[in-house]
Amino acid sequence: MSDLFAFFRLLGALWVLVRADALLPKSIEPYLPPAGRLLARTLRLFAGPQGRRGRPGERLAIALERLGPVSIKLGQLLATRADIFGQPFADDLSRLKDQLEPFPMEVAYAEVAASLGRPPGSLFAEFHPPVGAASLAQAHPAKLLDGRKVAVKVLRPGVEHRIRADIRALQLAARFAERMGPEARRLEPRAAVATVARSLELELENNSFDPGLVIELPS
Repeated sequence: MSDLFAFFRLLGALWVLVRADALLPKSIEPYLPPAGRLLARTLRLFAGPQGRRGRPGERLAIALERLGPVSIKLGQLLATRADIFGQPFADDLSRLKDQLEPFPMEVAYAEVAASLGRPPGSLFAEFHPPVGAASLAQAHPAKLLDGRKVAVKVLRPGVEHRIRADIRALQLAARFAERMGPEARRLEPRAAVATVARSLELELENNSFDPGLVIELPS
């Protein structure tokens, strides 16, 4: 994936943050150099209605949820750094959830069929609607042909591609951030991105459907 593609993906994410006044909010303006204050005021001209509601941390949390799993994980990581961002800001980010609307049953059924290489009916006697839907996957109660009740995790279609693209854009953002000066480098943006990438990699592994690893539920 080219840096150019990552650059345009990063621009799209920055626009979401600008519309929410969550990139350079007014509350941090006193701490910015003159050029930074001018940039912050200019960007605020493009803020949407959502940029006038709530605290900066609340607006950032909403924007990150909208941007998807990579941004949600980044926000959850930033929520642990109250020593840098302050406790109120960290508290707002700590409420980030990765719960989303479930995708349709027929899509989940098709994803399971593709993983099995055969119809799900060859493994499951029953396959029910999801009981929980997160940013990466959703969980379906099901029953195997031998009568055992299980939980089946099904990845959201295309989520692996989206995560790879968003991580690439985030790596580009980290490189830009490190050039902004010692304060930005103190946040160790590349290390933060590496942590987010590894966390999502592990979650993808744990949520990938494997017919040999369905979770058996208590009777």
